[in-house]
Amino acid sequence: MPETDKPVIYLLHGDDHFGLMSFIDVLIGKMGNSTTAQMNISRLQAELDSDADIMSACLSMPFLSERRLVILTGLVEKLGKTDNGIQTKNQSTIHSLDHKKNILDFFQSIPRTTALILIVEDEWVRDRGAWGWKVMPEKHWLIAWARNNPSMAYYRVFTLPRGKDMINWISSQVLKMGGQISPPAAQALALAIGNDTQRAHQELDKLLTYVNYERPVEISDVEYLTKPGIDENIFEMADAIGRRDGKQALDKLHDLLVHSSAEELFGMVSRQFRLLIIVKEALGTAMTLTEMCGLIKLPAAIVEKYIHQAQGYSLNELKGIYRRLLELDLSNKRSLMPADVALDVFIVSLTTQMP
Repeated sequence: MPETDKPVIYLLHGDDHFGLMSFIDVLIGKMGNSTTAQMNISRLQAELDSDADIMSACLSMPFLSERRLVILTGLVEKLGKTDNGIQTKNQSTIHSLDHKKNILDFFQSIPRTTALILIVEDEWVRDRGAWGWKVMPEKHWLIAWARNNPSMAYYRVFTLPRGKDMINWISSQVLKMGGQISPPAAQALALAIGNDTQRAHQELDKLLTYVNYERPVEISDVEYLTKPGIDENIFEMADAIGRRDGKQALDKLHDLLVHSSAEELFGMVSRQFRLLIIVKEALGTAMTLTEMCGLIKLPAAIVEKYIHQAQGYSLNELKGIYRRLLELDLSNKRSLMPADVALDVFIVSLTTQMP
């Protein structure tokens, strides 16, 4: 596809973080040589980086490449705060409700050699009596603009598969990975891990390696290799973080690293805090324990542990931790810092600086 036919703005959001990140990886893979590609990728955060830095990254020309990528998180959320009259750090022209036209004019000024990827972090909210991950309503002005400008903008929602769709997702993912899995094994894996697509990918990688891609993964393989539920060390590590006990949190992390890769732990820890956000929100309603069990698809004994743990955090703390995990996953996906070191830094920063 000629550069003039490719979108300039990619507006991406949803609760399937793995699917969203995989989509971005595909875009990066299309940039060719990995070393040259990394020289043409900017990862920015609207809450931390100035407007000048964001604009400069978008307007710069690619170096030894046909295109450059600017991956920006938090812009839509920051615009939402400004819409509500909340003043935020680094706020200026591009972040004001009164300057929507300026934002769209800026998008129009971005050269076709740049792809600006706007990542929206969905939050757990109650809407019309139902809970769900949502930040951008269907009538959001940016979504309307993207749909009205298909030659320039690309809009996509990444949603986690529900119910039987997760079994179909597993079967499809196995084929993409070059392996096979029997229907009973796919069902057993879905029952063991729920609809966590990131962990499912990690488990499939482990299972396919175990069978050496020579035969289909069977239910006995899933029962042998996949742990159902949540590792106790994950709970204990989260408890230690809440107490700001850095030593114990690091000890639990290193215990987990004995049996799991750092990449796999990113998914496990992210899921832990994601579920804690859901439980914390639910505790502010009249929702019963049984309803919570149905909500997060876990047995009562485990949900009770989540309830106890959630009471040790404020909702803002949990959302801040989850946001840091997403940012760390994004910024370190292709960095030189080993994933286990990145997790160490993450825990130390939380236990020494968490409000």
